[in-house]
Amino acid sequence: MPSKRLLAVALAAMVLFAGCSALPSGGGGGDADPEAPDYHGFTFVSDTGGNAYEATVTVEKDGERLLERSVSGDGDGTYVNLSSVEEAGPYTMTVNTTIPAAGGGNMSEQVELNGSLGNETVIDVSYLAIEVKSFALPRQEMEEPLYFQKNIDLPIEAQVVVTHDGETVYSEDVHRNGTGPFELAELPETGVYQVSVGDSDGENWENDTVILRDPQSKLFTKLDGDTPVIEVYPPEMPPPSN
Repeated sequence: MPSKRLLAVALAAMVLFAGCSALPSGGGGGDADPEAPDYHGFTFVSDTGGNAYEATVTVEKDGERLLERSVSGDGDGTYVNLSSVEEAGPYTMTVNTTIPAAGGGNMSEQVELNGSLGNETVIDVSYLAIEVKSFALPRQEMEEPLYFQKNIDLPIEAQVVVTHDGETVYSEDVHRNGTGPFELAELPETGVYQVSVGDSDGENWENDTVILRDPQSKLFTKLDGDTPVIEVYPPEMPPPSN
């Protein structure tokens, strides 16, 4: 008959392994994700269609200013890692720009953020709007590649440019027969992607900033005739076959 000490060790091992099986898994492997960092990050991205601008981002908590950064851009795509704060929210974040607003004045936005540690807030500025997005840290290795799809079977040429956290991960002219989907390139990690798709003449372009929050999300670049399209499909939603 086993001793009480051996039974205690066995029970402890059972509890340990049961706890491990409940931990979230990393992208592509069975290992547990590293712990989320003990800070809240802030990132600024923009594409204002070639219109130069200046912007200021401030983050306050209980009247104390935790972050203030100025950003300028030429309008053709900007990515700036602003900073991070180690004090949990809630925060009041204010974004002021020199971009003209509808009805007069300059475009600005003030939002209240939950400010949970281990997350990243993304300020996405276009010439028409200021959007605030977020995703969880740490970043995970992507399991799905970059895709391209078109709706006609004839040969067609497109231009696709994709950056991740400000670094170019794909920039090519795409020549494909059939309709696809075609795999273009591996994607690095979850996070911020700035995507541009153009037709063969370079006259029609679609530019968008997307957040890939899950390593199984699917980033699709498409041509619908001469119309460029950018779509993100979550893991539970299969993309259309054509």
